[in-house]
Amino acid sequence: MDEFRLTGLLWRLAFALALVFATFNPTGHSYYHWIADGFPGVQPLEAVAGVLLLILWIFFIRSTLMALGALGVVLLLALFAAIVWWVVSQGWLNPANQRAMSWVVLALLGVTLGVGMSWGAHPAPRVGPGLGRPRGHLAAPEGQSVTMPAPRSVSRSGTQMSLGGTALLASRNCGSIPRYSM
Repeated sequence: MDEFRLTGLLWRLAFALALVFATFNPTGHSYYHWIADGFPGVQPLEAVAGVLLLILWIFFIRSTLMALGALGVVLLLALFAAIVWWVVSQGWLNPANQRAMSWVVLALLGVTLGVGMSWGAHPAPRVGPGLGRPRGHLAAPEGQSVTMPAPRSVSRSGTQMSLGGTALLASRNCGSIPRYSM
């Protein structure tokens, strides 16, 4: 996926919200309520549904954390908390109304997961120390190579190696290519 599409974002938001509200919602029609009604006994269909929900939760949370990072998730949740605080301070939402607050918190959790899923579908190039390609690595289209002059000597674990000529960088994912300072 190379370009952002609003429909993709809306689908991911819809699936994330469906996951959150299917797991729990204040109406009493959710997996939580389904299990709570017959607890501690669990029927086979309830177990299958529970395992499927667990798989989806793990997938959504892991994808969101990979896309946004822990700091990104914390910042997004902090933004949502500040917005809720502002809405409460305006008198538009009563924090004493547990049902309304439950809907708001669940919706914001679903939006966080949906944004994380959308962000992961369109990753930005990662740059900086330890991120992305090794320093000095040149990207080449698949199946092509790029040459660049090699340094005269490279130190690895205190051993001096003499390199002459050019170094061949074969593809985008060359983890074993020496790191060159540019």
